[in-house]
Amino acid sequence: MSRLDRRTPVYAFAIGDEVKMLPPINRDAPWLDPPVAADAVHSPIAQQVRQALQQLDRTNVQAVLLFTDGRDTSPRPAGDAVPGPAPVFPVFMAGGQVKDLAVVGVDMPPAVFAGEALVARLNMRGAGYDFRRLQGEATMSVDGSPASTAPLRLRDRRLEAEFSRVLESPGVHRVTLTAPAQEGEISTANNQIERWIKVLPQKVNITALAGSPGWDFRIVCGMLARTPWCSCARRC
Repeated sequence: MSRLDRRTPVYAFAIGDEVKMLPPINRDAPWLDPPVAADAVHSPIAQQVRQALQQLDRTNVQAVLLFTDGRDTSPRPAGDAVPGPAPVFPVFMAGGQVKDLAVVGVDMPPAVFAGEALVARLNMRGAGYDFRRLQGEATMSVDGSPASTAPLRLRDRRLEAEFSRVLESPGVHRVTLTAPAQEGEISTANNQIERWIKVLPQKVNITALAGSPGWDFRIVCGMLARTPWCSCARRC
């Protein structure tokens, strides 16, 4: 800060449950603690740095200095989510070792057919824990119905839980997946994720016709038979 040109403006924001612009920094006055407290429940770092930059839309921002404990509670990690050419310099501010278990994503199809099993895999990451000693089970509920449970498992250094549940009612349904809270966890705000899935009423009926059962015809029928959204009848 002391090396900056005195004419260079410096803007300060507090991010957490909301993005709040702080009073202008007077570099000629003694530095005082900013009027903020580290008491927010959520800290979606990527989203809120982007919102702060959007508030400075007409300003040529040269750099971003980010004071953080490194915990991003948004489902997607910060990565390259901050737009613009300005570099971001994080300053780690957490005291001691932070314990946290967080959901980072879920792998599931966008749609299934009525009577077909929905297979969903919940992906998690953790800090400060021995993954082999985590307690509890992950849960998945559909539209608030009683939850299915699945044990946590470590695969290729990744923590995950896999669910399989048959959906019978056609329509759009909300799927809620939750990682179990752990002892000493700093926050459980990032332990849950929601997704939507379409349940289709029936498969598409396809009739394949051929004058003789050649190899091309057999290959096409085999591919259709393995396609989950169609029911294939073949005739020669």
